[in-house]
Amino acid sequence: MKTRTSERARRGSDLKFFFQMAELLHSTSGRVVTKRLELLNSAGKPLVGYDRQVAEVTLKLRPFKRFTRTESFRVFRTPSEISKSPTPDGKEEANRQGPSAEQKLPQKSVRRTARLSAHLTSVLEEVLAASRFVHAQIWLVDSDNDLVFRGEHCTKASFSDAAATRGTKNADKQLQDLLSLSEAARGQVGDTSTLEGRAAAASEEEGHLLEDFVGNPEIIVSDRLQKAAKLFHSCLAFPIRGVGSKETLAVLLLFAAHEPIPMIVNVYCRRTANEKLFLLLDQAATLLSCAITWDRTLPQYHQSLAVLNYNIRERVRKLWARLRIVVLCGWIRTAAGQKSTTPAQLTLQARFWAYVNKCKGAGAKPPPSADMTFAVWTFLGVFSSILVLAAINEYGFGPNKDVEYAILIGPFGALATLLFAAPASPFAQPKMVLFGHIYSGIVAVSVDYLVNTKFATAFIPPMVGAALVPALAIAGMTLLGCINPPAAAASLVYATGNARVKSAGWLFIPVHLAGCAIMVLIAIFLNNLSAKRRYPQFWY
Repeated sequence: MKTRTSERARRGSDLKFFFQMAELLHSTSGRVVTKRLELLNSAGKPLVGYDRQVAEVTLKLRPFKRFTRTESFRVFRTPSEISKSPTPDGKEEANRQGPSAEQKLPQKSVRRTARLSAHLTSVLEEVLAASRFVHAQIWLVDSDNDLVFRGEHCTKASFSDAAATRGTKNADKQLQDLLSLSEAARGQVGDTSTLEGRAAAASEEEGHLLEDFVGNPEIIVSDRLQKAAKLFHSCLAFPIRGVGSKETLAVLLLFAAHEPIPMIVNVYCRRTANEKLFLLLDQAATLLSCAITWDRTLPQYHQSLAVLNYNIRERVRKLWARLRIVVLCGWIRTAAGQKSTTPAQLTLQARFWAYVNKCKGAGAKPPPSADMTFAVWTFLGVFSSILVLAAINEYGFGPNKDVEYAILIGPFGALATLLFAAPASPFAQPKMVLFGHIYSGIVAVSVDYLVNTKFATAFIPPMVGAALVPALAIAGMTLLGCINPPAAAASLVYATGNARVKSAGWLFIPVHLAGCAIMVLIAIFLNNLSAKRRYPQFWY
Protein backbone atom coordinates (compact mmCIF):
# COMPACT_ATOMS: atom_id res chain seq x y z
CA MET A 1 0.00 0.00 0.00
CA LYS A 2 2.86 2.39 0.88
CA THR A 3 4.66 1.53 -2.34
CA ARG A 4 1.56 2.37 -4.41
CA THR A 5 1.04 5.66 -2.55
CA SER A 6 4.66 6.73 -3.02
CA GLU A 7 4.46 5.82 -6.72
CA ARG A 8 1.40 8.05 -7.15
CA ALA A 9 3.13 10.91 -5.33
CA ARG A 10 6.24 10.60 -7.50
CA ARG A 11 4.15 10.50 -10.65
CA GLY A 12 2.15 13.53 -9.53
CA SER A 13 5.32 15.55 -8.83
CA ASP A 14 6.79 14.57 -12.19
CA LEU A 15 3.64 15.60 -14.05
CA LYS A 16 3.52 18.90 -12.17
CA PHE A 17 7.10 19.59 -13.23
CA PHE A 18 6.24 18.53 -16.78
CA PHE A 19 3.35 20.99 -17.01
CA GLN A 20 5.56 23.81 -15.76
CA MET A 21 8.29 23.01 -18.28
CA ALA A 22 5.78 22.51 -21.10
CA GLU A 23 4.29 25.93 -20.44
CA LEU A 24 7.73 27.48 -20.84
CA LEU A 25 8.67 25.44 -23.87
CA HIS A 26 5.41 25.95 -25.68
CA SER A 27 6.45 29.40 -26.87
CA THR A 28 9.13 27.79 -29.03
CA SER A 29 6.57 26.58 -31.53
CA GLY A 30 9.19 25.78 -34.15
CA ARG A 31 10.60 22.85 -32.20
CA VAL A 32 9.17 19.40 -32.50
CA VAL A 33 7.90 17.20 -29.68
CA THR A 34 10.98 14.99 -29.50
CA LYS A 35 13.22 18.04 -28.98
CA ARG A 36 11.05 19.20 -26.12
CA LEU A 37 11.22 15.81 -24.50
CA GLU A 38 15.00 15.88 -24.77
CA LEU A 39 15.05 19.21 -22.92
CA LEU A 40 12.82 17.73 -20.24
CA ASN A 41 15.14 14.75 -19.85
CA SER A 42 18.22 17.00 -19.65
CA ALA A 43 16.54 19.03 -16.87
CA GLY A 44 16.92 16.12 -14.50
CA LYS A 45 13.35 14.85 -14.63
CA PRO A 46 13.29 12.06 -17.20
CA LEU A 47 9.82 10.94 -18.31
CA VAL A 48 9.39 7.25 -18.96
CA GLY A 49 6.48 4.89 -19.57
CA TYR A 50 3.06 6.31 -18.84
CA ASP A 51 4.32 9.82 -18.07
CA ARG A 52 6.13 10.05 -21.42
CA GLN A 53 2.96 8.98 -23.31
CA VAL A 54 0.93 11.66 -21.51
CA ALA A 55 3.57 14.25 -22.38
CA GLU A 56 3.60 13.30 -26.07
CA VAL A 57 -0.18 13.36 -26.39
CA THR A 58 -0.46 16.67 -24.51
CA LEU A 59 2.18 18.43 -26.55
CA LYS A 60 0.76 17.15 -29.85
CA LEU A 61 -2.88 18.09 -29.23
CA ARG A 62 -2.38 21.49 -27.51
CA PRO A 63 -6.02 21.71 -26.39
CA PHE A 64 -5.58 23.73 -23.18
CA LYS A 65 -5.59 27.49 -22.83
CA ARG A 66 -2.67 27.33 -20.40
CA PHE A 67 -0.53 26.18 -23.33
CA THR A 68 -1.87 28.79 -25.77
CA ARG A 69 0.80 31.08 -27.13
CA THR A 70 0.36 34.56 -25.70
CA GLU A 71 -0.67 36.95 -28.47
CA SER A 72 -2.36 40.34 -28.21
CA PHE A 73 -4.99 41.45 -30.67
CA ARG A 74 -6.55 44.72 -31.68
CA VAL A 75 -10.06 45.45 -32.89
CA PHE A 76 -10.45 48.78 -34.65
CA ARG A 77 -13.68 50.70 -34.28
CA THR A 78 -15.83 51.02 -37.36
CA PRO A 79 -17.62 54.29 -38.25
CA SER A 80 -20.87 53.07 -36.69
CA GLU A 81 -19.07 52.40 -33.41
CA ILE A 82 -17.21 55.72 -33.53
CA SER A 83 -20.53 57.56 -33.97
CA LYS A 84 -21.73 56.09 -30.66
CA SER A 85 -18.51 56.84 -28.69
CA PRO A 86 -18.93 59.29 -25.78
CA THR A 87 -17.52 62.81 -26.06
CA PRO A 88 -15.69 64.61 -23.24
CA ASP A 89 -19.01 66.20 -22.27
CA GLY A 90 -20.47 62.76 -21.61
CA LYS A 91 -22.77 62.81 -24.62
CA GLU A 92 -22.64 60.57 -27.64
CA GLU A 93 -21.22 62.08 -30.80
CA ALA A 94 -23.81 62.46 -33.54
CA ASN A 95 -23.11 60.74 -36.78
CA ARG A 96 -22.89 63.36 -39.48
CA GLN A 97 -23.87 60.87 -42.13
CA GLY A 98 -27.13 59.95 -40.42
CA PRO A 99 -28.03 57.11 -38.04
CA SER A 100 -26.21 53.83 -38.54
CA ALA A 101 -27.83 50.42 -38.99
CA GLU A 102 -27.32 49.55 -35.31
CA GLN A 103 -28.87 52.86 -34.17
CA LYS A 104 -32.04 52.04 -36.09
CA LEU A 105 -32.38 48.63 -34.41
CA PRO A 106 -34.13 48.20 -31.05
CA GLN A 107 -32.00 47.81 -27.93
CA LYS A 108 -32.40 44.01 -27.81
CA SER A 109 -31.22 43.66 -31.43
CA VAL A 110 -28.13 45.77 -30.73
CA ARG A 111 -27.19 43.61 -27.77
CA ARG A 112 -27.72 40.45 -29.79
CA THR A 113 -25.49 41.77 -32.59
CA ALA A 114 -22.79 42.72 -30.08
CA ARG A 115 -22.94 39.22 -28.56
CA LEU A 116 -22.60 37.68 -32.01
CA SER A 117 -19.59 39.89 -32.79
CA ALA A 118 -17.93 38.76 -29.57
CA HIS A 119 -18.34 35.09 -30.54
CA LEU A 120 -17.01 35.66 -34.04
CA THR A 121 -14.08 37.76 -32.83
CA SER A 122 -13.00 35.10 -30.33
CA VAL A 123 -12.85 32.50 -33.10
CA LEU A 124 -10.86 34.88 -35.30
CA GLU A 125 -8.34 35.45 -32.52
CA GLU A 126 -7.70 31.73 -32.20
CA VAL A 127 -7.27 31.34 -35.96
CA LEU A 128 -4.82 34.23 -36.20
CA ALA A 129 -2.83 32.99 -33.20
CA ALA A 130 -2.30 29.59 -34.82
CA SER A 131 -1.44 30.79 -38.34
CA ARG A 132 0.69 33.29 -40.24
CA PHE A 133 -2.29 35.54 -40.98
CA VAL A 134 -2.41 38.93 -39.26
CA HIS A 135 -5.88 40.26 -40.13
CA ALA A 136 -9.30 38.63 -40.54
CA GLN A 137 -12.71 39.87 -41.69
CA ILE A 138 -16.13 38.22 -41.90
CA TRP A 139 -18.54 39.20 -44.69
CA LEU A 140 -22.12 38.04 -44.10
CA VAL A 141 -24.67 37.11 -46.76
CA ASP A 142 -27.94 38.96 -46.06
CA SER A 143 -31.49 38.16 -47.11
CA ASP A 144 -31.01 39.95 -50.46
CA ASN A 145 -28.06 37.65 -51.29
CA ASP A 146 -25.66 40.58 -50.86
CA LEU A 147 -22.37 40.54 -48.97
CA VAL A 148 -22.13 43.04 -46.11
CA PHE A 149 -19.41 43.80 -43.57
CA ARG A 150 -20.80 44.59 -40.11
CA GLY A 151 -17.50 45.14 -38.35
CA GLU A 152 -16.52 41.59 -37.34
CA HIS A 153 -12.73 41.70 -37.69
CA CYS A 154 -9.54 41.06 -35.74
CA THR A 155 -5.90 42.15 -36.17
CA LYS A 156 -2.68 41.10 -34.49
CA ALA A 157 -1.14 43.88 -32.41
CA SER A 158 2.27 43.06 -33.84
CA PHE A 159 1.08 43.98 -37.33
CA SER A 160 1.59 47.74 -36.93
CA ASP A 161 5.10 47.30 -35.49
CA ALA A 162 6.09 44.94 -38.30
CA ALA A 163 4.68 47.34 -40.87
CA ALA A 164 6.64 50.21 -39.35
CA THR A 165 9.89 48.27 -39.69
CA ARG A 166 9.20 47.86 -43.40
CA GLY A 167 8.68 51.59 -43.82
CA THR A 168 4.87 51.62 -43.91
CA LYS A 169 3.75 54.71 -42.04
CA ASN A 170 0.42 55.01 -40.22
CA ALA A 171 -0.51 51.37 -40.73
CA ASP A 172 -3.25 51.65 -38.11
CA LYS A 173 -4.77 54.67 -39.84
CA GLN A 174 -4.69 52.90 -43.21
CA LEU A 175 -6.27 49.81 -41.74
CA GLN A 176 -9.03 51.88 -40.15
CA ASP A 177 -9.70 53.52 -43.51
CA LEU A 178 -9.88 50.06 -45.07
CA LEU A 179 -12.46 48.97 -42.49
CA SER A 180 -14.49 52.14 -43.17
CA LEU A 181 -14.54 51.40 -46.89
CA SER A 182 -15.46 47.77 -46.21
CA GLU A 183 -18.41 48.76 -44.03
CA ALA A 184 -19.69 51.19 -46.68
CA ALA A 185 -19.29 48.63 -49.49
CA ARG A 186 -21.94 46.10 -50.48
CA GLY A 187 -20.81 43.15 -52.55
CA GLN A 188 -22.64 40.70 -54.76
CA VAL A 189 -22.35 36.93 -54.62
CA GLY A 190 -20.46 35.85 -57.73
CA ASP A 191 -18.79 39.24 -58.36
CA THR A 192 -15.36 38.32 -59.75
CA SER A 193 -13.92 41.77 -59.01
CA THR A 194 -14.04 41.20 -55.22
CA LEU A 195 -12.43 38.54 -53.06
CA GLU A 196 -15.56 37.83 -51.04
CA GLY A 197 -17.80 37.69 -54.13
CA ARG A 198 -15.63 35.07 -55.81
CA ALA A 199 -15.41 32.94 -52.66
CA ALA A 200 -19.16 33.07 -51.97
CA ALA A 201 -19.94 31.62 -55.40
CA ALA A 202 -17.04 29.14 -55.45
CA SER A 203 -17.28 25.64 -54.04
CA GLU A 204 -13.94 25.85 -52.22
CA GLU A 205 -11.49 28.32 -50.73
CA GLU A 206 -9.24 30.52 -52.85
CA GLY A 207 -5.81 31.99 -52.12
CA HIS A 208 -4.79 35.20 -53.89
CA LEU A 209 -1.63 37.24 -54.16
CA LEU A 210 -3.10 40.72 -53.75
CA GLU A 211 -0.58 42.41 -56.02
CA ASP A 212 -1.48 40.09 -58.90
CA PHE A 213 -5.20 40.33 -58.18
CA VAL A 214 -5.16 44.15 -58.22
CA GLY A 215 -2.98 44.21 -61.34
CA ASN A 216 -5.37 42.05 -63.35
CA PRO A 217 -6.46 44.22 -66.33
CA GLU A 218 -9.65 42.21 -66.87
CA ILE A 219 -11.37 43.40 -63.70
CA ILE A 220 -12.17 46.81 -62.22
CA VAL A 221 -10.63 46.93 -58.76
CA SER A 222 -12.14 49.14 -56.06
CA ASP A 223 -10.24 51.50 -53.77
CA ARG A 224 -10.78 49.09 -50.92
CA LEU A 225 -8.81 46.31 -52.59
CA GLN A 226 -6.06 48.72 -53.61
CA LYS A 227 -5.62 49.77 -49.98
CA ALA A 228 -5.64 46.13 -48.94
CA ALA A 229 -2.90 45.34 -51.48
CA LYS A 230 -0.68 48.06 -49.95
CA LEU A 231 -1.12 46.74 -46.43
CA PHE A 232 -1.12 42.97 -46.99
CA HIS A 233 0.75 40.49 -49.12
CA SER A 234 -1.90 37.83 -49.80
CA CYS A 235 -5.41 36.77 -48.83
CA LEU A 236 -7.21 33.49 -48.29
CA ALA A 237 -10.97 33.67 -48.96
CA PHE A 238 -12.75 30.87 -47.10
CA PRO A 239 -16.52 30.36 -47.63
CA ILE A 240 -18.59 29.51 -44.56
CA ARG A 241 -21.53 27.25 -45.35
CA GLY A 242 -24.45 26.15 -43.24
CA VAL A 243 -24.19 23.02 -41.15
CA GLY A 244 -25.49 20.17 -43.30
CA SER A 245 -26.30 22.40 -46.28
CA LYS A 246 -24.59 24.04 -49.24
CA GLU A 247 -25.93 27.52 -48.53
CA THR A 248 -23.19 30.13 -48.12
CA LEU A 249 -23.72 32.09 -44.90
CA ALA A 250 -20.56 34.20 -44.87
CA VAL A 251 -17.04 34.54 -46.23
CA LEU A 252 -13.92 34.60 -44.03
CA LEU A 253 -11.07 36.74 -45.40
CA LEU A 254 -7.63 36.03 -43.90
CA PHE A 255 -4.86 38.49 -44.81
CA ALA A 256 -1.13 37.80 -44.55
CA ALA A 257 1.36 40.62 -44.05
CA HIS A 258 4.44 41.50 -46.07
CA GLU A 259 7.32 39.50 -44.60
CA PRO A 260 11.07 39.39 -45.30
CA ILE A 261 10.51 35.86 -46.58
CA PRO A 262 7.07 36.19 -48.24
CA MET A 263 4.45 33.50 -47.97
CA ILE A 264 4.14 31.09 -50.88
CA VAL A 265 0.43 31.33 -51.54
CA ASN A 266 0.20 28.21 -53.69
CA VAL A 267 1.68 26.17 -50.83
CA TYR A 268 0.47 27.73 -47.59
CA CYS A 269 -3.09 28.43 -48.86
CA ARG A 270 -3.62 25.06 -50.53
CA ARG A 271 -5.51 22.31 -48.71
CA THR A 272 -3.39 19.43 -49.97
CA ALA A 273 -0.13 21.12 -48.95
CA ASN A 274 -1.24 22.48 -45.56
CA GLU A 275 -3.68 19.95 -44.12
CA LYS A 276 -3.33 21.02 -40.48
CA LEU A 277 -4.20 24.63 -41.21
CA PHE A 278 -7.29 23.72 -43.21
CA LEU A 279 -8.40 21.26 -40.54
CA LEU A 280 -8.39 24.18 -38.12
CA LEU A 281 -10.20 26.41 -40.63
CA ASP A 282 -12.89 23.76 -41.21
CA GLN A 283 -13.59 23.57 -37.48
CA ALA A 284 -13.56 27.35 -37.19
CA ALA A 285 -16.01 27.60 -40.12
CA THR A 286 -18.32 25.18 -38.31
CA LEU A 287 -18.26 27.34 -35.17
CA LEU A 288 -18.85 30.50 -37.19
CA SER A 289 -21.71 28.82 -39.06
CA CYS A 290 -23.38 27.84 -35.79
CA ALA A 291 -23.02 31.39 -34.42
CA ILE A 292 -24.47 32.97 -37.57
CA THR A 293 -27.33 30.45 -37.69
CA TRP A 294 -28.04 31.19 -34.03
CA ASP A 295 -28.24 34.92 -34.78
CA ARG A 296 -30.65 34.35 -37.68
CA THR A 297 -32.90 31.90 -35.83
CA LEU A 298 -33.11 33.75 -32.51
CA PRO A 299 -35.72 36.36 -33.62
CA GLN A 300 -37.99 33.61 -34.96
CA TYR A 301 -37.59 31.75 -31.68
CA HIS A 302 -38.60 34.81 -29.65
CA GLN A 303 -41.58 35.36 -31.93
CA SER A 304 -42.73 31.75 -31.49
CA LEU A 305 -42.21 32.06 -27.75
CA ALA A 306 -44.34 35.21 -27.67
CA VAL A 307 -47.13 33.46 -29.58
CA LEU A 308 -46.98 30.49 -27.20
CA ASN A 309 -47.10 32.70 -24.09
CA TYR A 310 -49.89 34.86 -25.47
CA ASN A 311 -52.37 35.81 -22.74
CA ILE A 312 -55.98 36.03 -23.90
CA ARG A 313 -56.94 38.12 -20.87
CA GLU A 314 -54.39 40.73 -21.82
CA ARG A 315 -55.84 40.90 -25.32
CA VAL A 316 -59.39 41.29 -23.99
CA ARG A 317 -58.19 44.05 -21.67
CA LYS A 318 -56.55 45.93 -24.55
CA LEU A 319 -59.61 45.53 -26.80
CA TRP A 320 -61.90 46.76 -24.01
CA ALA A 321 -59.68 49.80 -23.48
CA ARG A 322 -59.83 50.60 -27.21
CA LEU A 323 -63.63 50.21 -27.20
CA ARG A 324 -63.93 52.64 -24.32
CA ILE A 325 -61.87 55.20 -26.24
CA VAL A 326 -64.11 54.79 -29.29
CA VAL A 327 -67.25 55.26 -27.20
CA LEU A 328 -65.89 58.28 -25.32
CA CYS A 329 -64.91 59.95 -28.59
CA GLY A 330 -68.50 59.68 -29.80
CA TRP A 331 -67.76 57.44 -32.74
CA ILE A 332 -70.43 54.96 -31.55
CA ARG A 333 -73.69 56.48 -30.34
CA THR A 334 -77.43 56.06 -30.83
CA ALA A 335 -79.17 59.39 -30.18
CA ALA A 336 -82.93 59.97 -30.31
CA GLY A 337 -84.11 60.71 -33.80
CA GLN A 338 -80.86 59.47 -35.32
CA LYS A 339 -81.03 56.50 -37.62
CA SER A 340 -79.09 53.51 -36.41
CA THR A 341 -78.14 50.39 -38.22
CA THR A 342 -80.38 47.50 -37.19
CA PRO A 343 -78.93 44.09 -36.35
CA ALA A 344 -80.57 42.66 -39.46
CA GLN A 345 -78.77 45.19 -41.68
CA LEU A 346 -75.48 44.49 -39.93
CA THR A 347 -75.98 40.76 -40.42
CA LEU A 348 -76.81 41.21 -44.10
CA GLN A 349 -73.74 43.39 -44.66
CA ALA A 350 -71.49 40.96 -42.81
CA ARG A 351 -72.84 38.05 -44.83
CA PHE A 352 -72.27 39.90 -48.08
CA TRP A 353 -68.62 40.63 -47.33
CA ALA A 354 -68.14 37.09 -46.04
CA TYR A 355 -69.50 35.85 -49.36
CA VAL A 356 -67.10 38.13 -51.26
CA ASN A 357 -64.16 36.85 -49.21
CA LYS A 358 -65.14 33.25 -49.95
CA CYS A 359 -65.08 33.98 -53.68
CA LYS A 360 -61.45 35.03 -53.36
CA GLY A 361 -60.50 31.44 -52.64
CA ALA A 362 -59.07 29.62 -49.65
CA GLY A 363 -55.47 29.82 -50.85
CA ALA A 364 -55.02 26.07 -51.19
CA LYS A 365 -52.49 24.65 -53.63
CA PRO A 366 -53.52 22.42 -56.55
CA PRO A 367 -52.49 18.76 -56.39
CA PRO A 368 -49.09 17.98 -57.93
CA SER A 369 -48.77 16.23 -61.27
CA ALA A 370 -48.13 12.48 -61.33
CA ASP A 371 -44.94 10.82 -62.53
CA MET A 372 -44.52 8.80 -65.72
CA THR A 373 -45.00 5.44 -63.97
CA PHE A 374 -48.37 6.48 -62.57
CA ALA A 375 -49.47 7.76 -65.99
CA VAL A 376 -48.50 4.46 -67.66
CA TRP A 377 -50.52 2.42 -65.19
CA THR A 378 -53.47 4.79 -65.71
CA PHE A 379 -53.25 4.33 -69.47
CA LEU A 380 -53.17 0.53 -69.17
CA GLY A 381 -56.17 0.47 -66.84
CA VAL A 382 -58.36 2.79 -68.90
CA PHE A 383 -57.43 1.15 -72.20
CA SER A 384 -58.02 -2.41 -71.04
CA SER A 385 -61.33 -1.71 -69.26
CA ILE A 386 -62.87 0.30 -72.10
CA LEU A 387 -61.59 -2.26 -74.62
CA VAL A 388 -63.36 -5.09 -72.79
CA LEU A 389 -66.64 -3.16 -72.65
CA ALA A 390 -66.34 -2.17 -76.31
CA ALA A 391 -65.81 -5.82 -77.26
CA ILE A 392 -68.85 -6.90 -75.27
CA ASN A 393 -70.88 -4.10 -76.81
CA GLU A 394 -69.74 -5.03 -80.33
CA TYR A 395 -70.16 -8.79 -80.19
CA GLY A 396 -72.82 -9.10 -77.48
CA PHE A 397 -75.21 -6.27 -78.34
CA GLY A 398 -74.26 -5.58 -81.93
CA PRO A 399 -76.95 -7.76 -83.56
CA ASN A 400 -79.67 -5.96 -81.57
CA LYS A 401 -80.01 -2.66 -83.47
CA ASP A 402 -82.96 -1.52 -81.38
CA VAL A 403 -80.74 -0.75 -78.37
CA GLU A 404 -78.22 2.11 -78.68
CA TYR A 405 -75.05 2.25 -76.61
CA ALA A 406 -76.06 -0.90 -74.72
CA ILE A 407 -73.38 -1.75 -72.12
CA LEU A 408 -70.94 1.01 -73.14
CA ILE A 409 -72.04 4.59 -72.42
CA GLY A 410 -70.26 7.92 -72.07
CA PRO A 411 -70.21 8.12 -68.23
CA PHE A 412 -67.93 5.07 -68.16
CA GLY A 413 -65.11 7.40 -69.33
CA ALA A 414 -65.53 9.39 -66.12
CA LEU A 415 -65.69 6.14 -64.14
CA ALA A 416 -62.42 5.00 -65.70
CA THR A 417 -60.84 8.31 -64.66
CA LEU A 418 -61.79 7.70 -61.04
CA LEU A 419 -60.79 4.02 -60.99
CA PHE A 420 -57.36 4.40 -62.59
CA ALA A 421 -56.33 8.06 -62.19
CA ALA A 422 -57.61 8.50 -58.61
CA PRO A 423 -57.92 4.99 -57.13
CA ALA A 424 -57.61 6.34 -53.58
CA SER A 425 -60.59 8.69 -54.00
CA PRO A 426 -63.63 7.72 -51.92
CA PHE A 427 -65.85 8.23 -55.00
CA ALA A 428 -63.95 5.44 -56.82
CA GLN A 429 -64.55 2.68 -54.27
CA PRO A 430 -66.76 -0.33 -55.17
CA LYS A 431 -69.56 0.63 -52.78
CA MET A 432 -69.87 4.09 -54.29
CA VAL A 433 -69.73 2.81 -57.87
CA LEU A 434 -72.25 -0.05 -57.59
CA PHE A 435 -74.77 1.47 -55.19
CA GLY A 436 -74.57 4.84 -56.92
CA HIS A 437 -75.42 3.31 -60.32
CA ILE A 438 -78.25 1.23 -58.86
CA TYR A 439 -79.89 4.23 -57.20
CA SER A 440 -79.37 6.59 -60.16
CA GLY A 441 -80.77 4.00 -62.58
CA ILE A 442 -83.88 3.55 -60.46
CA VAL A 443 -84.43 7.33 -60.33
CA ALA A 444 -83.93 7.75 -64.10
CA VAL A 445 -86.34 4.94 -65.09
CA SER A 446 -88.94 5.99 -62.50
CA VAL A 447 -89.01 9.65 -63.55
CA ASP A 448 -89.28 8.55 -67.18
CA TYR A 449 -92.81 7.33 -66.42
CA LEU A 450 -93.70 10.93 -65.52
CA VAL A 451 -92.03 12.48 -68.60
CA ASN A 452 -92.33 10.03 -71.51
CA THR A 453 -95.54 10.68 -73.45
CA LYS A 454 -96.03 6.99 -74.30
CA PHE A 455 -97.07 6.45 -70.67
CA ALA A 456 -100.44 7.64 -69.42
CA THR A 457 -98.87 9.02 -66.22
CA ALA A 458 -96.73 11.61 -68.03
CA PHE A 459 -97.34 15.21 -66.94
CA ILE A 460 -93.85 16.70 -66.53
CA PRO A 461 -92.26 18.59 -69.45
CA PRO A 462 -89.08 16.94 -70.85
CA MET A 463 -86.82 19.87 -69.95
CA VAL A 464 -88.01 19.74 -66.34
CA GLY A 465 -87.48 16.00 -66.28
CA ALA A 466 -83.92 16.42 -67.62
CA ALA A 467 -83.10 18.62 -64.62
CA LEU A 468 -85.12 16.62 -62.10
CA VAL A 469 -83.41 13.24 -62.74
CA PRO A 470 -79.77 14.24 -61.89
CA ALA A 471 -80.99 16.48 -59.05
CA LEU A 472 -82.83 13.60 -57.39
CA ALA A 473 -79.97 11.20 -58.14
CA ILE A 474 -77.20 13.39 -56.68
CA ALA A 475 -79.22 14.48 -53.64
CA GLY A 476 -80.24 10.89 -52.92
CA MET A 477 -76.66 9.57 -53.27
CA THR A 478 -75.52 12.30 -50.87
CA LEU A 479 -78.16 11.24 -48.36
CA LEU A 480 -77.39 7.52 -48.72
CA GLY A 481 -73.60 8.01 -48.62
CA CYS A 482 -72.85 6.49 -52.04
CA ILE A 483 -71.81 9.52 -54.14
CA ASN A 484 -70.51 8.62 -57.59
CA PRO A 485 -70.32 11.31 -60.33
CA PRO A 486 -70.45 8.84 -63.28
CA ALA A 487 -73.70 7.41 -61.84
CA ALA A 488 -75.35 10.83 -61.96
CA ALA A 489 -74.09 11.25 -65.54
CA ALA A 490 -75.57 7.86 -66.47
CA SER A 491 -79.00 8.92 -65.16
CA LEU A 492 -78.82 12.10 -67.25
CA VAL A 493 -77.90 10.05 -70.35
CA TYR A 494 -81.04 7.96 -69.88
CA ALA A 495 -83.25 11.01 -69.15
CA THR A 496 -82.13 12.89 -72.30
CA GLY A 497 -81.80 9.87 -74.58
CA ASN A 498 -83.96 9.11 -77.59
CA ALA A 499 -86.53 6.36 -77.96
CA ARG A 500 -83.92 3.67 -78.73
CA VAL A 501 -81.98 4.51 -75.54
CA LYS A 502 -85.14 4.29 -73.42
CA SER A 503 -86.34 1.14 -75.13
CA ALA A 504 -84.37 -0.99 -72.63
CA GLY A 505 -86.57 0.24 -69.75
CA TRP A 506 -85.70 -1.46 -66.47
CA LEU A 507 -83.04 -3.56 -68.25
CA PHE A 508 -80.96 -0.37 -68.36
CA ILE A 509 -80.06 -0.90 -64.67
CA PRO A 510 -78.67 -4.49 -64.68
CA VAL A 511 -76.88 -4.05 -68.04
CA HIS A 512 -74.92 -1.02 -66.98
CA LEU A 513 -74.46 -2.40 -63.47
CA ALA A 514 -72.69 -5.33 -65.12
CA GLY A 515 -70.44 -2.88 -66.99
CA CYS A 516 -69.59 -1.17 -63.67
CA ALA A 517 -68.78 -4.53 -62.07
CA ILE A 518 -66.45 -5.43 -64.97
CA MET A 519 -64.58 -2.15 -64.65
CA VAL A 520 -64.26 -2.54 -60.87
CA LEU A 521 -62.83 -6.06 -61.27
CA ILE A 522 -60.28 -4.84 -63.83
CA ALA A 523 -59.37 -1.95 -61.48
CA ILE A 524 -58.79 -4.39 -58.60
CA PHE A 525 -56.55 -6.55 -60.78
CA LEU A 526 -54.44 -3.83 -62.43
CA ASN A 527 -54.14 -1.29 -59.62
CA ASN A 528 -52.77 -3.83 -57.17
CA LEU A 529 -50.07 -4.88 -59.64
CA SER A 530 -48.43 -1.49 -59.08
CA ALA A 531 -46.25 -1.11 -55.97
CA LYS A 532 -47.60 2.41 -55.29
CA ARG A 533 -51.32 1.63 -55.64
CA ARG A 534 -53.84 -0.14 -53.42
CA TYR A 535 -57.42 -0.68 -54.44
CA PRO A 536 -59.99 -0.73 -52.96
CA GLN A 537 -59.59 1.41 -49.87
CA PHE A 538 -62.80 -0.06 -48.42
CA TRP A 539 -65.60 -2.39 -49.51
CA TYR A 540 -68.55 -1.22 -47.49
